[in-house]
Amino acid sequence: MLVYNYRNNSYAVFDDYFTALGYFQRPSDLTWATLPYLTWSQWSDYWDTGAAQAWYPSVVGGNQQGYVSVLFDDDTENEYLSIH
Repeated sequence: MLVYNYRNNSYAVFDDYFTALGYFQRPSDLTWATLPYLTWSQWSDYWDTGAAQAWYPSVVGGNQQGYVSVLFDDDTENEYLSIH
């Protein structure tokens, strides 16, 4: 995958094996109780990103086994949405 980083005007190449890419929009806001982080130090989002709000578009990728992952800028935080 060739990825463009608009914040610092650079490119990166990743070896991922996705058969589909798309968007996912969470239907409800994240709250303090439902944040997907185990510790506060894992939360690297800016306060004003809007990522915790409902209908914020997240990029997702699916593989041939049916796993769908939300793709974050730090690959250690990628999470599986569902297994089909």
